[in-house]
Amino acid sequence: MTTFGKVTKGNYNDDIDKTKCGCQFTAPENGMLTAISIYLHNFDLGTQVACIYSDNIDTPNALLASVTRTDIPAVEGWYEFTGFNLPIMGGAKYWLALCAGAYTRTWLDVVATCRARRQAASANPPPPSDPFGSGTDYLDIEYSIHATYTPTATQNWTLAITAGAGGSVSPSGTITGALGSTTPTITATPNSGYVFSYWLFDGATQYTQNPISLTINDVASHTLQAVFTVVTPTTVTITVAAGVNGSVSPTGTVILTIGQAYQFVATPNSSYVLDHWDLAGVSQGASNPLVLTADAAMNGQTLTALFMAAPTGPYTFGKTAIGALTGTSGWVMSNHGTYVCKFIAPENGLVSKLTAYVYWGNYPRTLTPIIYSDNNGLPDQLLAVGTAATQTGDGWLDMPITCAVEAGKAYHLGLYMPAGVSVYGAIDPGQAGQANFGGIFLDNPPNPWIQSQAFDYDWSIYATYTPTSPSSLQVSVSPASATLQTNQSQLFTANPFGGTPPYTVSWKDKASGSVIGTGLTYTFSSATAGNYTIFATVTDSTNLTRQSTDVNITVSVPPPSQYTLTINSTPIVGVPVTVEAVP
Repeated sequence: MTTFGKVTKGNYNDDIDKTKCGCQFTAPENGMLTAISIYLHNFDLGTQVACIYSDNIDTPNALLASVTRTDIPAVEGWYEFTGFNLPIMGGAKYWLALCAGAYTRTWLDVVATCRARRQAASANPPPPSDPFGSGTDYLDIEYSIHATYTPTATQNWTLAITAGAGGSVSPSGTITGALGSTTPTITATPNSGYVFSYWLFDGATQYTQNPISLTINDVASHTLQAVFTVVTPTTVTITVAAGVNGSVSPTGTVILTIGQAYQFVATPNSSYVLDHWDLAGVSQGASNPLVLTADAAMNGQTLTALFMAAPTGPYTFGKTAIGALTGTSGWVMSNHGTYVCKFIAPENGLVSKLTAYVYWGNYPRTLTPIIYSDNNGLPDQLLAVGTAATQTGDGWLDMPITCAVEAGKAYHLGLYMPAGVSVYGAIDPGQAGQANFGGIFLDNPPNPWIQSQAFDYDWSIYATYTPTSPSSLQVSVSPASATLQTNQSQLFTANPFGGTPPYTVSWKDKASGSVIGTGLTYTFSSATAGNYTIFATVTDSTNLTRQSTDVNITVSVPPPSQYTLTINSTPIVGVPVTVEAVP
């Protein structure tokens, strides 16, 4: 058996009649406490209680165990209180105490530091209260009291330290410590876009301090996990840059609010045009300005405007080959008539001349170039009238004219024949109704077109143009439709592109034609159920105007969450009720 405490008889004795007195000692190692011994003199056969208390900053605290003896004789000496069975930890402080009965003395020595506590009471003996209690004297003495214990093997705990998604911990993995020891400092570090939330100990207990250290008072296997939470961003930061031969606006570091639409404008240097926009290696097309709606994935990315040398041309569209039917076998074009042939413009451009293959014999003829728009396959509006040109003989005739064309659209290229002039056009068989004749006996080309006759001719006439940028003015709206409840709001965003920026955007109600908003965005809300149609109109700096497709909105009344049925002034709420007709 092994002991700790004071195992020798003190040099002084003290009257501890009906008091509770204790002395602080440190357990040298882990063990099982089995007895407490005290040197005392009981002058009358009476009851004595030996106790052990825990320590709280050098003060007796919670009662850990007690044993009572009623058989101590009135003889001075060491008395052992057996029957304890208390685990103790090496290095921990304990208070060995006695609740003394009447007429009791014990022995002690004076020491330099306060080691004892004493509390008077009227009970015989005082009860072993829990905790030790207040009203205590602090004494620089050491009582002759000690504990007997059986040493036990060192006992260890384990702690598995892990990090949840979104961060890391240090240290990590499994650590081991002795019973009652404290872990090293453990730190949780969140990844970018995350914050530390709490530690989860053994899957249940939460601790919010970080870093953390834990004192573990058992020998079990434990877990400690750091829990992280995603930070939901409200803004993103991008870099806007220009490639060589141009500039952009805005430029540099730009902070965007997620969900909002933003406009970026590219300005090419002289003799250059915008090729396309690049966002983190993905082409965003050649719209200028470019409209982007910010999202979280854009954070840290770079938007770059890339430029290319402007096309030098010339470029053509139409029929550049001479048709098989020429001379008098070709298409007869006579006085006061307007003759055209339909072709598709391959890209945006500016037409500078028309060239037609015609035959007019040995007499000079003066012909005027014209261009009409298309309406469902037929000529429609007169877009341009060029400068008349004169030539004698059979061949190609160049005629100056200026007209902007848009990619993918049909245009009718042709000639106006003045009075007394007749020529023949070179042709091949063409698509049904590709060539048209109209407006005979008029002093000028008709506007709009007046149809006389259609021909399945592919006429040898073509336009020379210079490609232009940007592309045709257009505008789309997102979302393209919406289903709402009354008083619910929906944000719509106009996405203009092409044309010549800057843009002016307005929003209109289709039923009334009234302007209901301006700017790139419009928020719709209605307190009345029904079907609504709105659209966006965009005008560029050249006053070219385009209208979006219709945006259809359905507004309904939300169903009530609960009905109330009142019968004879008593409401029935939230209970299923079946109502049946009674014959």
